[in-house]
Amino acid sequence: MTFPFQTYSHSNGNCAIVGGYMYRGTISALYGKYLYADYCSETIWSRQPGHSPVKMNISGQVPEIESFGEGNQGGIYIVSLEGSIWHLTAA
Repeated sequence: MTFPFQTYSHSNGNCAIVGGYMYRGTISALYGKYLYADYCSETIWSRQPGHSPVKMNISGQVPEIESFGEGNQGGIYIVSLEGSIWHLTAA
């Protein structure tokens, strides 16, 4: 059995981790970091193996994050239950 690489409390509005992807796109500051979200807090996190998670500053909040997708060049797409798909780009 392999234990989870991360767990966190359900306090502060957190309720469910929405799994993401290891970033392999063109944004160098994110390359090699695992991106994921919390459904209830609508927060997107990045985590480099062996380091603590970092809350990402996303301009325009993505509501009800349901899933992530990966493009053919490593870009990340974020899927909202409201029916929209967001593409993560550099500021």
